[in-house]
Amino acid sequence: MILSENENEDDSIELNSELDIKGVDYTLCTKCGALDKASRVKPSCTCGEKYRIPVIEIAYKGETLHKCPVCTRLSPGNAVVGRFLMGKDAIPSVLATAIYQQLPDIEIHTEETNQSSKNDDPPWAQTPVPIASASPESKRNLLIFSDSRQDAAFFAPYLTQTYSKILRRALIIEVIEENRGDIFRNEWRVTDLIPPLLEKTNKLGIFPNKTRQELQNELARWVFYEFSFAGAAGSLESLGLCGFTLVRPDAFSAPPPLLREPWNLNEEETWALFQILLDSFRKDGALHFPNGISPEDDFFQPRNYQFYFTQRNGNRDEHILAWTPQSGYSNRRLDYLKRLATATGASVSDDECRAVLDGMWRYCKPEDNYSIFNGYFSQERSGRQQEPAYLMEPRKWRICSDDDGEPIQWYYCTRCHTLTHINVKNVCPTYRCEGTLRPVDPEKLFASDHYLRLYKEMEPVPPPC
Repeated sequence: MILSENENEDDSIELNSELDIKGVDYTLCTKCGALDKASRVKPSCTCGEKYRIPVIEIAYKGETLHKCPVCTRLSPGNAVVGRFLMGKDAIPSVLATAIYQQLPDIEIHTEETNQSSKNDDPPWAQTPVPIASASPESKRNLLIFSDSRQDAAFFAPYLTQTYSKILRRALIIEVIEENRGDIFRNEWRVTDLIPPLLEKTNKLGIFPNKTRQELQNELARWVFYEFSFAGAAGSLESLGLCGFTLVRPDAFSAPPPLLREPWNLNEEETWALFQILLDSFRKDGALHFPNGISPEDDFFQPRNYQFYFTQRNGNRDEHILAWTPQSGYSNRRLDYLKRLATATGASVSDDECRAVLDGMWRYCKPEDNYSIFNGYFSQERSGRQQEPAYLMEPRKWRICSDDDGEPIQWYYCTRCHTLTHINVKNVCPTYRCEGTLRPVDPEKLFASDHYLRLYKEMEPVPPPC
């Protein structure tokens, strides 16, 4: 089934384009390859019904299709449909990473001698300084051959990029493991990860040529990449290695409309609902980044834009998303409320769900300094809109990590395979997903995952290139 492209208003703003995707239903025989229109009464082959599967021919005016018209998943940097190829670099990169980890360290002794003598020095010569004995340094050498000069030139930066991403995630996990007790007891915020990461990278000498400020900025990018790109394939959160949760205001109490018919939520379910919907700020990049880094840095490609939120009337050109979509459109928040109502067995209209979204926005009062959510939002600009646009403050999110006495309960969607630790009525948070959340142990679920093993077992050695 092709979903209406105009339904999700968030997507058109994130992709900065109005897509017009249409589809024609076909039936494909997986045995002989016969392709028939779904409306055809008699198949063109006699292989049997068990070999026929439904497929859709996509008609799209653009050059690259960035959104799946069936499940609605986005891929801003790449096409959602491509040829099934292993590629020239992915497999060698995996092998090179594994081999590089197994190589021994080679000690390099640098002999330093002072040839100057007092008799030969000119008047302006530096005062001779005693030279200490040779200090050994260690490094690893990896030599990779290619039949193509062009492939060789491309592979070096590709390996550096993939290896660096694995290395930084491994270091983040190592810091979390070493500080697990403090993270739980002191309720570490997202930015609290940066100082111990700075200490660890200095100790390992991974960035010897960066100043302390440059290194701190680089580590902030590491942390914010995991924080704002959470859920992406291979991210720490998608593998259940860490999570992020919104700090609950001290004076928070469930708004009465959510406690009674038709929602009938309790206090904890109501707060979980607020977290799921406000998580749009994080996952859509509407965050107030710290000084020294910018969401527009190339490091955050392909979503290196600063996004904002307003209550209504989003603006595609200025990357401003609307909390409540305009009439005729939907978004992730409205869709989730409608599916939540279905899960509770209630009959709730589209207008009633929109009223709840508007009510939750008014409850948060992002523009009010006396709101219980004071300090959670910052007004950055109004742009060409009449309504102000808002970002959320990262310091209001804390890191979720297992404690010896209180492990995180994770949930796994039976359909789209999303992993989350926030659950209301077992409704999946993914847009238009009809799957059900089930309790899961990520360590068992991803026991054979290649990248999870790398993140947890990788030796922190600087990149080979």
